[in-house]
Amino acid sequence: KGPEGGEGYVYVEGKSTLNVAGDINVASIPTGAKNPKNPNVGVLTIGADASVKAQNINIGEKGSMLVTLNGSEKQIDALINNAGTLSITAKAGLVAGDYTIANGLTNADNAVVLAYGGTISGNSFTVASAKQVDVSSATQVEVENNGIVEVVADEQTSVVMAFNSEKATVNEVKETTDSFSNEISGDFKAMGAYSFDVSMESTDTVVLSFYVGDSSLSAENFSIFHKTDGSKWSVAEDVSNVQYDGEYLSFIVSHFSEYGFVAVPEPSTYAMILGALALGFAIYRRRK
Repeated sequence: KGPEGGEGYVYVEGKSTLNVAGDINVASIPTGAKNPKNPNVGVLTIGADASVKAQNINIGEKGSMLVTLNGSEKQIDALINNAGTLSITAKAGLVAGDYTIANGLTNADNAVVLAYGGTISGNSFTVASAKQVDVSSATQVEVENNGIVEVVADEQTSVVMAFNSEKATVNEVKETTDSFSNEISGDFKAMGAYSFDVSMESTDTVVLSFYVGDSSLSAENFSIFHKTDGSKWSVAEDVSNVQYDGEYLSFIVSHFSEYGFVAVPEPSTYAMILGALALGFAIYRRRK
């Protein structure tokens, strides 16, 4: 699947399977191409419920592959030869333990391997045991070695944070859906918003997963919004690797403030949202 005819990008999502008789070669971004899900590089993305079968997956020096492991040993039925960037995260809610990544994994000397919510040793990904924090609780949670933090509201996990960080601190997470809905109005199947007070290094990144729980939706139905201190809500341009597995909406962030999402039933509704946001921001600027 290539978004907007995105030459060089393959997204294997939902419960789909990509079967290739030979090799899959993940190279650099084509000149002039545009990728709305990850604007920096050409990628092969394998979603939490998707699978790929090939002889070899060869990641070039400027190529990038992102995988959400679901615990199945045959999710990636191929040998991975990584000379670029390989990012692996555990599916939100995956039980802590060791999981096989592929039929085999080799990394070149200059290759980059990013692990979210666990650690990688050879061809094995060890999912960390999740720590829990209640919404609006002032109790700090320390995260080490790419740990996982589950944010609980009404005895149910509402947000999962899978870190790629040696050390981080979750100071507080608050639900801000009410104020979000006051500013972002429309005919939505689902919506939610949270503010995050998290301390981590500027080079660290996190897979942020919001629980939605509607299997009728797909990643294309969602729009993600971002708000910094003192600003208005706007469409998030600082997220990448947007996925939806029927339960959790997940994406990668590199810093924290407030993030929200809406599930838009029709493109026309989304157009109205953008128009309302643009008008509201213009009024806000005039008042400033």
